[in-house]
Amino acid sequence: MAIVKWQRLGEMEILAKKFGKWFAKQMYRDHAGAEQEFYLFGYRNSAVWLAVTEDGNILMVREYMQGPDEVSEWNGGGYSNAGERPENTCRRELLAETGYEPRKTVRLGVVHLVPRHSPTYVDLVLATGCRKVGEQKLDATEQIERIEIPLAEWIRRITTGETTDPWAAALLLRALPHLGIRVILRTMLRLIALWAKAR
Repeated sequence: MAIVKWQRLGEMEILAKKFGKWFAKQMYRDHAGAEQEFYLFGYRNSAVWLAVTEDGNILMVREYMQGPDEVSEWNGGGYSNAGERPENTCRRELLAETGYEPRKTVRLGVVHLVPRHSPTYVDLVLATGCRKVGEQKLDATEQIERIEIPLAEWIRRITTGETTDPWAAALLLRALPHLGIRVILRTMLRLIALWAKAR
């Protein structure tokens, strides 16, 4: 069976738009020829990072998230400016949110926000050799605490579902080839010890 791409009918109708986010209605003709009304949402393209400090810890941020209505930890990220490379978005936002600067950044590709309902994609960036070079420079609406945890602990939180950061697993899997075999093997041994202790 061949999967047929739906045909867009007319222009997308923006129903609401604020703070770089939007909600819209789009008409389609589906694979059977019927017209379908579909609702989409999105926001400006952005970058999220996996920040690794000079001593090998994962640098994360803790802040209030309006969606789940709770204070939670995540890797961090921010909106890209027009024409800005994801690596530069990472450097700019990482410095503002944490006061840390990476020695090296590597773009790890993109993931779609919610493929069924949004065209928005998010760039994944690995930032290594991060070191503190200044203080946080937060927006008036931001209240961010930076935290460092060992790589093995971060992986444990991902695999047990303790972290609800939607980008964490994708960042981890795409970053592994860049972290080096020694780091991976050492981390896996620590992770096995953590899992054994939890049983």
